[in-house]
Amino acid sequence: MTFLGLGLGSAACSEPDRTFAEGNGGAGTGTGTATGPTSGTEAGSTGASGGAGPGGGGGGPSSTAAGELCGNGEVDEIAGEECDEVSGICEGCLFTCPDGWFREGESCFSVALGDVINVDGLEGLARCGALDVAGLGRRAHPATPSTAAQFATLAASCPANGCWLGYLALEEPSTSNFAAPSTGDVLFAEAPWSPGQPSRGVREVCTRLLSTGGADPQPMLEDADCISVTAYSACELELSWGSMEGCGDGTVNGDEECDGDATDGTCVDCNRVCLVDELEDPRTHACLFAAKSPIPFSEAADACSSLHDGGSRATPDEIADVRILQLVGPGWLGLQASPEPTWASGEPFTYDVGFYPLAAGEPLKGTVGRLDEDGLIAWTLPSQDVLFPALCDVHQP
Repeated sequence: MTFLGLGLGSAACSEPDRTFAEGNGGAGTGTGTATGPTSGTEAGSTGASGGAGPGGGGGGPSSTAAGELCGNGEVDEIAGEECDEVSGICEGCLFTCPDGWFREGESCFSVALGDVINVDGLEGLARCGALDVAGLGRRAHPATPSTAAQFATLAASCPANGCWLGYLALEEPSTSNFAAPSTGDVLFAEAPWSPGQPSRGVREVCTRLLSTGGADPQPMLEDADCISVTAYSACELELSWGSMEGCGDGTVNGDEECDGDATDGTCVDCNRVCLVDELEDPRTHACLFAAKSPIPFSEAADACSSLHDGGSRATPDEIADVRILQLVGPGWLGLQASPEPTWASGEPFTYDVGFYPLAAGEPLKGTVGRLDEDGLIAWTLPSQDVLFPALCDVHQP
């Protein structure tokens, strides 16, 4: 498998406040101001900002409904206010989408904002998280549509090869649970999966939204390999999500992934930026790396620690960590059975034998752990003649 690096970090983990005024209904009557990529073709790096979507759910409160209360510093839902601030996303005390975004329900969406190119799944997530929306000091996140209307509107704006969403399959492949690391959302049960989907393959971690096309287009959802499949990125902006006000205060908090603590350009505007040949884990925001040359297990620790800003052998001690690392592997892990199976961190190895993602067989004393070609943790007797790349964690928050 060819390993691709990422150039941008993903949206930071936080729990958004999704409370909006009752009956806001969506965006009113507009048709969306942005022009999206031409279906099935590359639009080039034109700076085009997002797909042209319908104006939204219709019937939002008028700007005059708030009357004299607008601007008093409080959100009066009875008067029809959605916000009460002076900003580019609050006008007349109503939530308004920035240029290049269209509204559906309680969120603004955009397709391929800024850089109109096809990208792999994890980079698609990274592009959304790295956006400082319209210079407002607010960060977007990968789109996590939560209603049938949002799915339909967003799918109609995606090109023929689809859009990446923020939902990832971070449990074992036999399950169908897809969640969003950036927001904590879980994909709702009636999501419009295509026939036979999700197929839940070992490396089918990402989700891609497509449209049936034709006279009556319908959204179609599928799980896909995050690396070998490409699509456009679909981003979402929520009024109360993604503030960057605390960036630079020396503490990693809120929506931040870092706070200027890296010395090699890997923390930009409190957003993690993995270097070329590194892949960001959208769940932990660590940068994952596979050493280019196969080496003996005895050299793996030094290979990781010699990386820029330091690094350590990967220790995927949860299913979700293994699912992401499968996109980088195979290779050596920070795991050995001497005398008992133990991670390099000193934590005990807690997987039950026979439970995914273990390969068959008891770990024998003196063996070491690696991720094999099938994405399973296997046990191997270390030898100078047994060579695999080292799998490393870099910039672990």
